[in-house]
Amino acid sequence: MHDDDRQLLIRTRRGDQTAARTLWHRHAPRLIAYAASVIRGTGTRHDAEDTVQAVFCRVMALDAREVDAVLDPGAWLARLTRRAALNWVRAARRERARVARAAGGPRAARGAAKRPGASGEHDATGAAVDALPARLREVVVLRHVAGLTFDQIEAATGVNRNTAAARYRVALERLRSALAAGGARGTGAAAGVAGGTHSHRQRMVQHV
Repeated sequence: MHDDDRQLLIRTRRGDQTAARTLWHRHAPRLIAYAASVIRGTGTRHDAEDTVQAVFCRVMALDAREVDAVLDPGAWLARLTRRAALNWVRAARRERARVARAAGGPRAARGAAKRPGASGEHDATGAAVDALPARLREVVVLRHVAGLTFDQIEAATGVNRNTAAARYRVALERLRSALAAGGARGTGAAAGVAGGTHSHRQRMVQHV
């Protein structure tokens, strides 16, 4: 799969629209779900889609040598998506603070920086995963939504694979506790991680 994806990536960088569409359909759904988990509470799923679109557009602007050197396109695209989504969050918070300063002065700006945006994406099904600390939530989403291995998670985030695996185990324990406390409602919450597909939800329930 990696070799096939590498060829698609190289051809996409060269402007091959057929390769670009194939690469998009293969990776975009998982990357959008990952981006949505990063910007959750600040932006919408549409913002996540725009973020991933920008990542794919950027591929065509990169130096050919950088693209040719990519060994694992899935992990590489996840790393680019993570960086782009975090940049989106930072920019959105700066803009919110700027508007608040203009409207109500420094105190309003501080409140705006702390206040989560109205994303419309929050719902009961994602509550258990949303309650996890960001470092734990990220590894769960990368494993069950983006479908990455721990080696790929290390490549995507820079977090050592052993550390990522340890965070994953802690996350599962916390989710199990949430399920035990919440009963059937908790089961749905853990299963709905970041708006993943039905197969992603099934895998989550099986692991928890």
